[in-house]
Amino acid sequence: MVKIRRRLAKKKYLDGKYTYAYERFYIEIPKKYQDRVRWLLDKDLRMDIKKVNGKLLIVLSPSNRFCMQKRPLSRKDLLKISNAQF
Repeated sequence: MVKIRRRLAKKKYLDGKYTYAYERFYIEIPKKYQDRVRWLLDKDLRMDIKKVNGKLLIVLSPSNRFCMQKRPLSRKDLLKISNAQF
């Protein structure tokens, strides 16, 4: 059985004069399923939530993020980008 847990976080600002509060929701993964999701650890995930036949379906997939390039762009590549038509 899995439970959805809610945590209310509070942060003080302006020397404690005001408090900002927000909710966080957590789903704990049971031990028997941890091997199936271990490859997703420390990755940015895209999450889709759907209601199907009275059940909650949560789909997690790795997101495709643009990262810094390993090598700097050459002058030829920069000219291609600058001349591209959008």
